[in-house]
Amino acid sequence: MRYFKAYLEKVFANELNKHKQDVPQEYMLNHMVCDFAETVRWWTGHEQYSPKEISDFFFSTTPFA
Repeated sequence: MRYFKAYLEKVFANELNKHKQDVPQEYMLNHMVCDFAETVRWWTGHEQYSPKEISDFFFSTTPFA
């Protein structure tokens, strides 16, 4: 999970630079990385959902939807 989160930090850091936040960027980056990683972990126990559904779940709770 540590390597996955490190990769996500790079991916989300690029996206965060495109958006204005009302909270410190470091906090938002941590929030996005943890939320996405835990969504993937949650999905492993709820495989009845499609990738599209999981993506919809994630983006409905993210500030960049």
